[in-house]
Amino acid sequence: MRRPKAPEQGRPEPVDPGQTNYNPVQLAAKLETLLRELPAPTAPLPQHEKPTKKPGTAKRLKPHEVNELIAAYQAGTNVYKLGESFGITRQTVSAILKRHSVQMRWNRRSTKRIR
Repeated sequence: MRRPKAPEQGRPEPVDPGQTNYNPVQLAAKLETLLRELPAPTAPLPQHEKPTKKPGTAKRLKPHEVNELIAAYQAGTNVYKLGESFGITRQTVSAILKRHSVQMRWNRRSTKRIR
């Protein structure tokens, strides 16, 4: 004896007119409700938002922003504050400075400052 074929996932099982729960009026009403929920065929397609950058990718600064970042760093601003103001991480700030051969400041604690 063969088993009846299982319905595909996401698709309702076809209704047999001989079944007891078959009601064409009720099915027609449900179909009309679904049709009212659909947009008009002449309606414009919905505009999708521009995809955001992939996680883990650094923000690209424009050349004038890089020049501003370098000038601010050379004026004494630390990499943490520069990262906040430009919307990038401190590691990205350091990478940009290194790429442009900027001499890095090291704020190491001396034994006098630790005490």
